[in-house]
Formats: sequence, C-alpha cells, structure tokens
Amino acid sequence: MWNIIFIILGFFLTRKDKKKGNGDDADSGGGGGGGISSSTWDKIVLGVFFAVLYVVLKKSSDASKREQALQDAPSNPYVQQAIAVRQACNSSGNDWMINYDGTDEDALFALAPQIGKSGWSGVQEAYQQLYAEPLTERLTKELGNADFQKFLLLLNAQSGGSSGGSSGGPLTPTVLNPDPYQVPGRPSITGKIVKVLRGKTVYHTNVNPKRVFAGGTSLGAAKGWKIYNGKLVVVYEYSPPGLFSTPEIHYADPYTVYLV
Repeated sequence: MWNIIFIILGFFLTRKDKKKGNGDDADSGGGGGGGISSSTWDKIVLGVFFAVLYVVLKKSSDASKREQALQDAPSNPYVQQAIAVRQACNSSGNDWMINYDGTDEDALFALAPQIGKSGWSGVQEAYQQLYAEPLTERLTKELGNADFQKFLLLLNAQSGGSSGGSSGGPLTPTVLNPDPYQVPGRPSITGKIVKVLRGKTVYHTNVNPKRVFAGGTSLGAAKGWKIYNGKLVVVYEYSPPGLFSTPEIHYADPYTVYLV
C-alpha cells in the first residue's frame, strides 16, 4: 500500500516539474478541446493521494490497537471474551469468511451470562479494538433480532442461590435515591452517545410529524437501561432542534443502536 502512495506522489511531483519546464502551457488552454486541464489533474491526483493515505493510516492504527489488545489477552477477561465471541461467529479464523462460516448460537448463549458478569461495555470496547466493528452489529447479523434479545436477557442473568439474611422475618431493603434507568447487572452507560447502527432505522412515533433516524445518526446521551414491555431497552435524552425546545426521553431497542 505504501508503494501506491509513493507512486501517486511521484506522479504528482513529476507533473509539477514538467509544468515548470513548459511554462505552464498546459494550463493556459490554447482555446482548443474540452479535455481536463493540468490543474484539475493535479487536484484529482492529490485527492486520490490523501484518500489512500487515510486508508493506510487507519489500517495501521487498527492493526496497532488489535496488536495491543492481543498482548493484553492473557490478563484481560474483556479481550478473552471478545475473542471467544468472534470464534463463535468466525470458526475458520479468516476475517473474510465471517459471513459464510455459520454461527455457534449455543456458544454465544453460554458466553452471555459470563460477559454480563464481567462487564458488557468492556467486552464491546475490546471487540471494537480487535475487529474494528461494533459488537452489537455483529451479534445482530449472526443471531437476528429475536435471538439477540435472548442474548441480552441471558447477559442480564443473575446467579441463583440463597442471599442469606436474618431469621427474624423477611428483610426490607432500604434504597436511597433509586436510579430509574438502572437494571441490575447492566453496566453504567450514562452519558455515552447513542447512535443508530448501519442498516437500522429508529423512529419517534409519539410526535407529529414522526421522526426518522437513519444509520449513523446520533440520537443523544444515554440515561441508562429499562425493562419496557418485557424487553430491555436503552434510554436516552433527545434534544429536538429549535430555540425553545425541551429535551425528551426516548427508548431504543439495543439491537438498533450502539454506544460511543
């Protein structure tokens, strides 16, 4: 890839030298045909150069993050679980085969409670570092919406057994300032930006006219989690455009959004 960059840069510099030697005759026009001018070619070459440079630098950055995450794997449970999720989705180990390998749903469902116990957000970040894609997006592709909801419920599963207590009767726990947007076992997401996943759409149907948000759109800051109509949802605060508008609270299905 670096060879391509040097070839493009060399081509551009060669053209600049020729232009100087020719007194920029090519740019003076000559009144003839409607071909592309020399200055336009220069802009095209520079545009391609910077586009290729961006791709190279991004790949290099992703590779560096992945290498760092792999080095941390022996002592980092988030990385270990992110790798285990990937193996359940990509049994061949070849990234380009991930959409053809098939999915080990049983392995993913078995991993869900472990991930919930260690920290969902940590595993998401580790997966993003390793594979440069959102974990929720990958799991939605692999499981579909219904089974992804099942995965999220397993993620929230609590270990059974007695919690102990006094023999003098039932315990009455005292809860100070309960957080309405916290679900037991779910990690804190307060303040993170909620964005719509690529290929998904989020609607606000309780307003007129109805709002429609396409993939990649920022919806607002997360407030937390909530069980709504038997489903786990992400709660976020949306600020409508307008000088005198007030913030609104909305819910989103976890398989339609991701957090940054």
